Amino acid sequence: MSSKVTAALAALALLIAAAPAAAQQPKALKIGAEQDPQTLNPFIDQDEEDFRIWSINWNLLVNFSPKDLSPSPGIAESWDVSDDKKTVTFKLFDGAKWSDGRPITSADVKWSMETLGKHGILFTSYVENIRSIDTPDDLTVVMNLKKPDARLVGGLFVYILPEHIWGKVPLKQLTGSYRPTFPMVGSGPYIVEEFDRGRIIRMTRNPNFRGPKPKFDELQWIKYGNGDAVERALKLGEIDLVPEVQSSSFARLGREKNIKAVNAPSPSFTQLSFNLCPKSICPDAKYNPAVQDRTVRQAIAYAIDRDRIDEIGARGTAFPGHGLLPSC
Repeated sequence: MSSKVTAALAALALLIAAAPAAAQQPKALKIGAEQDPQTLNPFIDQDEEDFRIWSINWNLLVNFSPKDLSPSPGIAESWDVSDDKKTVTFKLFDGAKWSDGRPITSADVKWSMETLGKHGILFTSYVENIRSIDTPDDLTVVMNLKKPDARLVGGLFVYILPEHIWGKVPLKQLTGSYRPTFPMVGSGPYIVEEFDRGRIIRMTRNPNFRGPKPKFDELQWIKYGNGDAVERALKLGEIDLVPEVQSSSFARLGREKNIKAVNAPSPSFTQLSFNLCPKSICPDAKYNPAVQDRTVRQAIAYAIDRDRIDEIGARGTAFPGHGLLPSC
């Protein structure tokens, strides 16, 4: 267990190399990466790099707006919150399909919340307040909450997976050594076609994507050994884009010829946490007894100058946050 004291929602550092037209491969966007995931199984993997792939391959029930991180349609087209804030009804898009042509239904949402949400190593905290889920028809999902929870709209970070694919795999395997098969059926603009760990992740256009047709036929996530190698590849025009760079490199790279630096919002954060796991659950845990006192943790939170941390640590590329939800 951990207690969040401060969170900084980091701005995404996006760099695009404007190489000469003759050197471009117009149908493939080449993206540089320092690291790549160990596996793309969302039940067990914890690598930051996973989220970039998952968020393109699968939609959330409610997505984040790329403009300001506000709630925007994902698997759900619309949602309605009851007066007591304890029931949220989601309406799914009529006619939406997975990349393999199967319809996206409320059963997929229910299975994802009750299986990935409850057993995925990174997702359990997001569903702990859901009492039950009803699916009165294929396009309606009703979530009944134990208490009001703002995360249900615009903060429910559980990817919706196709039950007809993942539901065939025993839970013990999903939470063990299972590795997805390719192409990885999804609902996003691109789906994973190839994963050669240590070299490349190749994503191809989803033929059944509900939104505007993506500009590129495929995305190529090309692994380099470290940040310096990625930056060098960008300067040489070997890759077209770096989705995130160190704050110390952002302004410098933006001054390079043929490179454009773009500062954009991202639903990610850096936090200071304390180990609050009680001895009854974690008998071998080592922690400072003082931080078990809520008053001490509150004092630390008040004493931290978030703006100064952003100024020094993030070079102004982030903004102070006060929880998991964006401030919009």
